Amino acid sequence: MTKRELIVNIFLFLYIMSINTLMLFRVMNILIICLFFYEYFVVNKLAISQVIKRIYYLPTIIFMFLVTLTVVLNGCNSEDISSLRRLIECFVIGGMLCFLLSDKKRIIVFGSANIIALLIIAIQYIYASMINMGRVPGLIGGPNLVGVQILMLMPICLVARRYFTNFKYLSILNLGVFLLSGFALLMTESRGSWLGLGLALIIAFLVNGRPYLLTVKRYSIIIMCALIIIIGNSNYIISRINHTVNYTENYTVERIYIWQSSLNMFKDNVWSGIGIGGERFRELYDNQYMLSAAKEKHIPHPHNLLLFYLSETGILGFVGFFIFFMCPFLYFIKNMLGEEAFSVIAKYAFFFLLSFVISQMVDSAFAFTKILRIYLAVLVFFISAFALYKRDYVSVEADKNV
Repeated sequence: MTKRELIVNIFLFLYIMSINTLMLFRVMNILIICLFFYEYFVVNKLAISQVIKRIYYLPTIIFMFLVTLTVVLNGCNSEDISSLRRLIECFVIGGMLCFLLSDKKRIIVFGSANIIALLIIAIQYIYASMINMGRVPGLIGGPNLVGVQILMLMPICLVARRYFTNFKYLSILNLGVFLLSGFALLMTESRGSWLGLGLALIIAFLVNGRPYLLTVKRYSIIIMCALIIIIGNSNYIISRINHTVNYTENYTVERIYIWQSSLNMFKDNVWSGIGIGGERFRELYDNQYMLSAAKEKHIPHPHNLLLFYLSETGILGFVGFFIFFMCPFLYFIKNMLGEEAFSVIAKYAFFFLLSFVISQMVDSAFAFTKILRIYLAVLVFFISAFALYKRDYVSVEADKNV
């Protein structure tokens, strides 16, 4: 490995650690930007694969254009412009990462950094929960944010077990991180993340016709560990499930009231929404749209990702988000049949996107740019890994036919 490659890999590793722990992430953003310009203009002008252009760059440009249009239609107030700047910054950094993840060594470093970050997050949260005997904030924020953070990072462990190492013990270590993070997810008591993980597993198995995520032997190990965890924590787990399914529970009813209020905001601002940024939503909810039966005030977002974009950006922004999410989602579904390396990566990417969107039916994680950064980093990881493995497969097949 050359000195240049070592520096690139160190920067990629540190970037992942920074966005997952909120340590010096603004400094790392600047370093990634500098690294991108150095790689592109000084070292070489690498061609961006058609896959990346089709399922990241083009949908992102459409999404950002439509959100920017809503900001213009809403009068370009300072809060909207500030939120738009942060949003564009996240997507631009994501696009630069797509360029920088140009070979398998960088993909491995990037994926390994995510796994190490996941291990740190899981250990910290489990320790803090046991010390405080309940739900606690994590490195990135509240327990619901930690839940979705863990949910997004877990699929990378599955990819790593198959493609990142030929060593049995490292493969077992990845499985251990997966199990430990699953326990941490349980400790967050984040019902949205529980729902996302559970339903995504079921749907993924049904779509593929067999449990592709894990072999039967490994899956059995996880089932046994899960049963032990459930038995050991049955009281509070049963309580949380009962709260979720019980319609008269205040928490659940409040969510329904918030959803209704969000729909009313959308109906009054169909095309461009109320404007991006949580302060606008909180102010309008408290002063105008809060239902008389609702009790909870100062709500920053609708606790539903679809309603989040409908209420804040109207039809225009919602269409942009729909295109941005569905382009990679449908592309991975199209390419996940078969046993080639790129097809298996597409299956894991499908699981990542599916579990995330299911969890966001009761949350609005993209209201927080710190979650959006992690989502984009994981998405870019899967897109880049898929593109590289597909390129290699096509090249090998072409050589065979010569």
